Amino acid sequence: MARVSVLLLLALAACGAPAPTPHGPGHPAAPGGAPIATAPLRAHLCERAKALQTGHCSPFDQMGPSLISECTVADSLFISSTQACVDEASCDAVQACMVEVARTGGGPYIGPTTACTLAAGADNIVPAGVSPREALASYGRNDRAFADSPSTKVRPIEVCGMQAETGYLTRVTCADGSHPFADRAAADGSRTGNVGAGGRCGRTIDQYDVPCPERTYSVFIDAYRCPARAS
Repeated sequence: MARVSVLLLLALAACGAPAPTPHGPGHPAAPGGAPIATAPLRAHLCERAKALQTGHCSPFDQMGPSLISECTVADSLFISSTQACVDEASCDAVQACMVEVARTGGGPYIGPTTACTLAAGADNIVPAGVSPREALASYGRNDRAFADSPSTKVRPIEVCGMQAETGYLTRVTCADGSHPFADRAAADGSRTGNVGAGGRCGRTIDQYDVPCPERTYSVFIDAYRCPARAS
């Protein structure tokens, strides 16, 4: 089940080391740093992840202790749209669920959001919450070809969630209308890594090398720009 490990561990790597996060308007802090609206769900996800780790279920058995103890694993489950998978009855079922999410794209992001501006020393593990109008104006949202919106670390393509990254890469085409990736797995495999904080809100930016007949595009994507969630 190596593919399952790659999917979630990429989310964990993108999140970076656990640290306190700021809270935007309408997101009062609950114990542990979670917005009140999602605190019970985050706690449940952490307990399930801990049980899966104890049961030697991959990829949870590959996670560092702090990811469970500080509940950072919940943010990774949210951003990869795999939060429902941990409630499956067996490790095999959990892994199969994750594979299906990776294949189909899963559902919309349901986790917490924070203010765009990060507090000094805060990590960028939770998406910036934006208004519906701002979401509609996300850079690259209406792209048809990779040349439509040249991207950089400073001005990346803006999506919500890791599945939306592969969704963008499999939807957009080369200049001749061809698709460079056969499926989401192939698109995910073109990821060269993250390039650190960037974009409008200082979240972690992923870089992909996209091979097209006319050229290979370096596509930078910010997956941490989501509709704001009220408490």
